[in-house]
Amino acid sequence: MELINTQEYSLKQLFSTPNRKIIIPDFQRDYCWGDESHGEKNNKDIVSDFLDTLFDEFNNNKSEILLGKIDAYENPTNHIYLTDGQQRLTTLYLLIGMLHKKFGETCLKKCLISDFEELQDDQEPYLQYAVRETTVFFLRDLVNEFFIKKNELKVSDVKNQNWFFNEYSLDPSIGSMLSALEIIEKKSGDLTSDFCHFVIENIKIQYYNVEDKKHGEERFVIINTTGKSLTVSENIKPILLGNTQNSELAIQWEERETWFWKNKKKDENISDEGVNDFLTWYFKVKKQQEDIDIIKESKFSLRKNDNEENLNNIHIYFQVLKNIILLLGIEKFQDQFKFINDNKIVSNIIDLRELSRERQQNILLPLLAFISKFGFDTESAYQFLRRLRKNYFDLKRKHRKLNYLDWKYILQIIEKSNSLQEILSFEVVETSFEKIQKIPALWYNDEEKKKRQLSEHKTLIEEWEDHPDFMGDLFPLFEITQNSDISDLEKFYRVYLKINPIQFTYSTNIKLGNLYRLMLYLNDGNFEHRTVDGWGYCMRNKSGKKLFLHTNFNTIWKKFESHSEKDLFEFFYDLLKEFFKTSVLRHNNDIVEFEDMINDTRNIGHYERVLLWAIMEFLNTDAELFFNDSIAQFWEKPNLIRIKMETPDSSLNSYSIGNLLLGTSYYNNKTGKFDYDKYPLMQKLNQKNSKISLTEIEENANEIISKLRTLN
Repeated sequence: MELINTQEYSLKQLFSTPNRKIIIPDFQRDYCWGDESHGEKNNKDIVSDFLDTLFDEFNNNKSEILLGKIDAYENPTNHIYLTDGQQRLTTLYLLIGMLHKKFGETCLKKCLISDFEELQDDQEPYLQYAVRETTVFFLRDLVNEFFIKKNELKVSDVKNQNWFFNEYSLDPSIGSMLSALEIIEKKSGDLTSDFCHFVIENIKIQYYNVEDKKHGEERFVIINTTGKSLTVSENIKPILLGNTQNSELAIQWEERETWFWKNKKKDENISDEGVNDFLTWYFKVKKQQEDIDIIKESKFSLRKNDNEENLNNIHIYFQVLKNIILLLGIEKFQDQFKFINDNKIVSNIIDLRELSRERQQNILLPLLAFISKFGFDTESAYQFLRRLRKNYFDLKRKHRKLNYLDWKYILQIIEKSNSLQEILSFEVVETSFEKIQKIPALWYNDEEKKKRQLSEHKTLIEEWEDHPDFMGDLFPLFEITQNSDISDLEKFYRVYLKINPIQFTYSTNIKLGNLYRLMLYLNDGNFEHRTVDGWGYCMRNKSGKKLFLHTNFNTIWKKFESHSEKDLFEFFYDLLKEFFKTSVLRHNNDIVEFEDMINDTRNIGHYERVLLWAIMEFLNTDAELFFNDSIAQFWEKPNLIRIKMETPDSSLNSYSIGNLLLGTSYYNNKTGKFDYDKYPLMQKLNQKNSKISLTEIEENANEIISKLRTLN
């Protein structure tokens, strides 16, 4: 029988044609399905699951099953060289051998070896395992001495036979075949002869002719890599292609494998990791589950007989995936993904695969589902991506978590909607959804409704949404204006841009900018405890809050919008005075008098001394200050410094404010861990180091005290 390209053949048709040899060529890898080196923990064989799939199909419907395809070239005639499918076909051949040993049916024997070869020639079986010479001889001996010769031998007896040469023990393919035979022997105890006929007549394989050896070797490089264990993709391929009669599905599978091979990561030798990731995405969307076993889902699909539907949908999703990659080449799409991906470029399939699981589930999977349902419309996809971005930042930013909607709910919204507008304005009623988890099902909230009312100003709204502080959330703007008037919203947005603490463009008044930044630092900075070289200290860091989340920021925002620079400076200076009295002149819960703090700085706590440092920096310079760097204070005691006019071991045993600042600055710098270049007062004091006289200390103290009195 001549094999025709893309046609399907039973095992009986493949193996029982006289003079035919099916050959595993020397560029193939070893047989490995019997090895316990697969699965996540590398402790499973593949034969067991493969047999279970066949048993399930036989027990459930006994119908024909398409077990994938084989890639091969034929040269010369009737010499079929496999480039893909050798693991499956070898396992099936071993299964036929074990079934013949158990049942002795002639139809099985005719699939192992021809009468001519058995009785008149060299006893060569139909399957020739030419990876190495020992494998060829072993398979011939196995067929003739074990499968078809009448005896009571078990698989465990094979190594003790006189035809089993020592060299066979060194061949990894032979070792894996023996392991596979033991598994088959163990699992075949309850089988009937009906299963024999099912195997050789109902199991079909699609034949794909790759034309010649060169082409075959190229395809082998795409599909396999020598010495690697069978991958998840290779395992599910025959399951999903299962009993389908549509040869186009196998061709599509090959197209996907080739594409993922051409777009693999540098450290990947095969396409399978990319295929696995893609199939995982597909089944996550289909099942609306976070954790997916794609082998299990493939088997379930086969049992339900809907694997052909799944294969069609998988290819649709594949086309959608390629379209998304095209969209990444458009600047506005790239901008959105950079927002989501910490400003890192996302431009290809590798970048998509390297997105965090959280980003894939909240961005990529809903986008795949959306485009697969509604088609490839650039603007619709962009608007949906923007909404997904907002939802993602609702998850990531604590103050927005109540607005976050689980990605699995979003998939359900897509299913229940007929257009983009229906999705964006979907009023979530929890009873109409499959319950995901105990989270608020809030999607079309008041903010989204206000945006829709302002849809004629879409360009302006999108500009505001793209501000790094907002990332889609315009609640701060709606809250500060208390209305939806576009002119009021724009006015406050423009003010917000000008009062960025780092790029303060509201005024050229350096003191005003310093005072504004100081109050943000004092009110919302964070304290940390650290140890450096055995010294314990507390440190004040800049707040990580978004600007609009700072203490009393709405009041500050309105002041900037409506007050003059003079009034603003007075407003912030009054805040500083109040802060100094209530938060610096304290020790625990006790109020400390100003003079007591001046005379002995131990009267205030170490936290308060750090705050005092920041205030002193503001009072002592006209240069621009940003308060981006930490300010630290050792907490054991205010540090004492040595003075140049005394003996070497002499210290100034005064805890006055002048000595506190000089001493702390000197000792902090001595550890070598602090850089105070950004703070002029600290830099000035550090330059003096220990060469300080009593007179200088007194002068410094007087200058400090006079400036602090303006706050008291």
